[in-house]
Amino acid sequence: MDAVYVALADRLAEETAVGLLSFDDRQRAVAAGSRALSLLPAELRPADSRVSADPAVVHHLELWLPDVPAVEASLGWLLGELGWAEHRRWQHAVRWRLGSTYLVVEQSPDLLPGRYERTAPGLNHLALHAGSPAAVDSIALAAPEHGWNLLFPDAHPYAGGSEHYAAYLEDGNGLEIELVAAQAPPTGRRGARKRAVATVGEG
Repeated sequence: MDAVYVALADRLAEETAVGLLSFDDRQRAVAAGSRALSLLPAELRPADSRVSADPAVVHHLELWLPDVPAVEASLGWLLGELGWAEHRRWQHAVRWRLGSTYLVVEQSPDLLPGRYERTAPGLNHLALHAGSPAAVDSIALAAPEHGWNLLFPDAHPYAGGSEHYAAYLEDGNGLEIELVAAQAPPTGRRGARKRAVATVGEG
């Protein structure tokens, strides 16, 4: 039964992308399917169900952006480095999946005109697990070749605090991704992200 709902979601997404179904209708239909699946007793749910029982796990994220190919060039590479895999694409969108969570970048016909601005009301950045501090360093070092700039370089890798080892990256589309290490080596340095965010926002 889970496969039926996954197929339904895919079909609805495609029809939304080409303007055959409104965004609101799609959301209502997908929500109805998710509720129906969640009502099944655990023993009756498919063994390969992609719906996580843990409410702390994000089911999916959907970003509406004005230039999907440009975002795909930078974000697609970054997600691949983090273990995400492309799962589906259609006319105006690409989906990547890791475990039971997936992320969609879509250039919807209903998207309002204008450039994405992370300092405007709405999403500021995404923070993703990136493995060890060495893995964070490796990705951050290679990122500029794939359209990413390192934010807060003077405070890197502790821009978020002395116990928070991370790299803050921004691509040419204005999308910011925070790569968070699983463990942070001890340090006496103080984080500078709050101050740096204000500085970048003013620029």
